[in-house]
Amino acid sequence: MEIKKHKKKCFLREFFDVSLVSDTFMVAFRKGPGNRRLLICLLLIVMCVIYGPMSGEVTVMYLFTRYKFHWDDVQYSMWSTYVIITNMAGTFFSVTLFSNYMKLNDSLLGLISNMSKICAAFVYAFASTTWHIYLAPAIDMLSGISFIAIQSISTKLVDGEEFGKLNSLFGLVEAMVPLVYGPLYSRVYMATINIFLGTVYILGAVLTLPAFAIFGWLYYQNKKEKLKTEAPIEDSEIQKDEKPK
Repeated sequence: MEIKKHKKKCFLREFFDVSLVSDTFMVAFRKGPGNRRLLICLLLIVMCVIYGPMSGEVTVMYLFTRYKFHWDDVQYSMWSTYVIITNMAGTFFSVTLFSNYMKLNDSLLGLISNMSKICAAFVYAFASTTWHIYLAPAIDMLSGISFIAIQSISTKLVDGEEFGKLNSLFGLVEAMVPLVYGPLYSRVYMATINIFLGTVYILGAVLTLPAFAIFGWLYYQNKKEKLKTEAPIEDSEIQKDEKPK
């Protein structure tokens, strides 16, 4: 019985250990090779500005379709099912074609995803008929690969226990972001409902631009690193060719 009490006490002490929380946060701010700290902070920002508009749009989507298209619960549930199916199909298509077959860079996948999201936002904003609102998810079907790109990039920055801590940090960001974007989108929707109903989607496109810029910068840095690594190899090959036979 004493052994059981000792184990239970150790478990509780470990469960409420504040140092574990601080270690998780320090993963993002710990220095490392190749601008690790900067890259992790940028990925956290990308997670916020991608997941935030998605959670905010979910908050007002039902009100949007009910007010503009006079949908009932059945019509909205059918459309929601269609959105889930198109997102699953788009993610499967993206991973199969872009990632596995074409071997595209992770940051380039992020750019494609953000472009899909921004284009779909304008379709949502200016939709005037039912087929417009069904077209938007088809355009937005590639937006899910941005989270895959973030996870793939993060695996190259950390290893071992730090990868689990970084995933925990990403999960914390996903949980906290709706607390900001949900009220923000609700407030904007209420303020613009009689002016322009699609303002919330234009807002989402604007808020996604920082993620697009960060993925573009990461792609540029990756290309620059590749050129640096390929240059010495090319120089050595040239020197071998120039040697007298």
